[in-house]
Amino acid sequence: MVSADNLNLDVLGLIFAHLTGKDLAAVALVSKPFLAGVIPRLYRTLSFRIHNAKRYPSVRTSFSTILDHPDLATHVRNIDIRATPLLHSRVDPDFIRECTRALELCDNLRSFVYTPTAVTAILPLLPGRERLRELRINARFTTAQAATLAKIGRLEKLELDRGSWEVIDVLPVWTAAIQHTLKTLTLFMSAELNFQVLETALSHLPRLLELHIIACPNIDHLKVMKLVAHTPLLESLAFTVTETVQAPEPLLPPPSLSNLRHLALDARAGLTANPSSSATLLSILTSINWSFPSLTSAALKIPDVKAEASHELILKLLTNHALTLQRLVFVDTIVEVRSIAEICERCRRLEVLSLPLPMKEILSFSDSLALSPSLRTLIDGDAHVTHGPRPYLNHENAQYIMLHARALTRIISDKRIWTGRRDDHGRVRVGLERQAAGPSAHWFMPPG
Repeated sequence: MVSADNLNLDVLGLIFAHLTGKDLAAVALVSKPFLAGVIPRLYRTLSFRIHNAKRYPSVRTSFSTILDHPDLATHVRNIDIRATPLLHSRVDPDFIRECTRALELCDNLRSFVYTPTAVTAILPLLPGRERLRELRINARFTTAQAATLAKIGRLEKLELDRGSWEVIDVLPVWTAAIQHTLKTLTLFMSAELNFQVLETALSHLPRLLELHIIACPNIDHLKVMKLVAHTPLLESLAFTVTETVQAPEPLLPPPSLSNLRHLALDARAGLTANPSSSATLLSILTSINWSFPSLTSAALKIPDVKAEASHELILKLLTNHALTLQRLVFVDTIVEVRSIAEICERCRRLEVLSLPLPMKEILSFSDSLALSPSLRTLIDGDAHVTHGPRPYLNHENAQYIMLHARALTRIISDKRIWTGRRDDHGRVRVGLERQAAGPSAHWFMPPG
């Protein structure tokens, strides 16, 4: 007789792949066979976030568990550190010792993420790792440290946050060394990045699939348009649009990017914002008359463009891509209900829509969503784009929305997931579950 306890470990692994976080830990306590099946999944990712930092050292970390049980290190594939505990305004040295010692044991590491202020003790442990393929790091390093960073080879995905000029200086050499493996390059908030360095780096990467250059003040939309000629195979592209260009230049005809699936635009008015900034940005955005036949995902962050003006931009986007869009994201952007209606009516394949939910216009908003025959997931962008207290989505509103949007099955809002099931009589039963904490990616990245 077959019972859950004597199922094959591979079968248990497939079942537990659907569980995360506390659910995995709870299952591990059921029995020894369950514990054996859960362990590879439970220790696949070692993460450390702000809530962990606040409770350190009173609550043990996953790194200390690895040190106590070194045999578990073989299961670790990802390390994701988003915060560090402080001691006397500095990173707690005990935490750094735990991290470095645990990292030394994790020979099968595939991805490493470290976004707090750079800690140099960890850096020497990264080069030479044969299986490391993905790296995201706060890249404020010295010349010697940047040279060490550039020794990390065989990367497929490289994300550099706030890169110092020393790191930017080694970027051309680094990209030349990993040109045969690198598929994704993301440079975020680097004031030192310039056109010459970026052009040299991209000239080594004709097979690059994803390029994201965001909030780098020396690289505007005009420069990006020129540089993507080096990367004709791009499937994902993100860049910043600004009206603060140093000299007026005509918009060049864009190179052919027939494989592009995801496009993200970050519109910024700059430090010299004035009443004409919104109109200028809108003019630039609408003049980017790119038509990508394969575009399925778009993300727009246009806080400096007025809601009335953004409607014109949305119409332009829909004119070119309504037939192919499956995912649409608005960040820090007020989207008018009339724009939502246009999106839902014209995008017949739209499955995911993310935007700040207009709770004060819930009736007309629900009517607009009802125009979509395909929308499955609605995400509350929860952006602070309105003044004053913002009402949260409750059970009654979630049920009302799902009753109108007949294809909608999930609403994600305020770290909660509202799920809806429709019975044979057309009634909707709405359930609530807590949203699992997942890896935090930049808003402009393509869907995972």
